[in-house]
Amino acid sequence: MKKISSSRVFLEAVAPKIAILSVGKDNRYGHPSDEILVNLLEYGI
Repeated sequence: MKKISSSRVFLEAVAPKIAILSVGKDNRYGHPSDEILVNLLEYGI
């Protein structure tokens, strides 16, 4: 498991209703990662 702020373990533990992603469009770091977006979508966040 990667160490990310929105891991499935974390999402299950805190059960958030919303997520706010503060990133610039086309940022050079590629944030947010596809893994984070998939996790959020799978939990309906």
